[in-house]
Amino acid sequence: MVNPLSVSGLKVTLGATEVLHGVDLTVSRGETVALLGANGSGKTTLLRAALGLIPHVAGEVKLFDTPPTRFHEWSRIGYVPQHSQLQVLKATVIEMVRSGRLARRGVLRLQNLADKAAVTKALQVVRMSDLANRELTELSGGQRQRAVIARALAGEPELLLLDEPLAGLDMRSQEALAAILAELKAAGLTICMVLHELGPMKPLLDRSVVLREGNVIYSGQLAGGTYA
Repeated sequence: MVNPLSVSGLKVTLGATEVLHGVDLTVSRGETVALLGANGSGKTTLLRAALGLIPHVAGEVKLFDTPPTRFHEWSRIGYVPQHSQLQVLKATVIEMVRSGRLARRGVLRLQNLADKAAVTKALQVVRMSDLANRELTELSGGQRQRAVIARALAGEPELLLLDEPLAGLDMRSQEALAAILAELKAAGLTICMVLHELGPMKPLLDRSVVLREGNVIYSGQLAGGTYA
């Protein structure tokens, strides 16, 4: 069976600093994995390097058995970046979610029934159908995070990657987000997320991978807590 994500011996250098030192990571189909570790441990770098957003100097990355440089089926992957990497434009929720279909339909083709159905379903999954026409600037942090996840889901991905999805959210919003991801997991979606703490995500996890100073120091089940 082809693994959605496979990383072997990955080394990443940012400036003059080697941030990842020969990291190995495999995420199997249907698995939910958390990348844990203190700030600066290399979690986000690993996720971004796996997507080809930053280069690696050694090692190998494969997305569905294909290196990122030759991977073209980007609709198979949904990516939710950190809040700090998001620029909230003057757009509505539904406009943002529709942009998640671009990997499937391209920029030039107009929306068809399949596109509209996927957008409608994504909004339903994240419980935001009633907020579809609300501007992003009017949303709470938790609502905005759900809108970004809906954008990722609109492409109907097989692998969902999330970078610190709980950051800045109150407990109620964290629990709402965990409930949504639990439903996606039950539907068979493969999920890999960067977390600082497990919180309400703990019951979802099949495995946790802990990084320290650019090295994987543990992979397996964890009791829970904060990994700073």
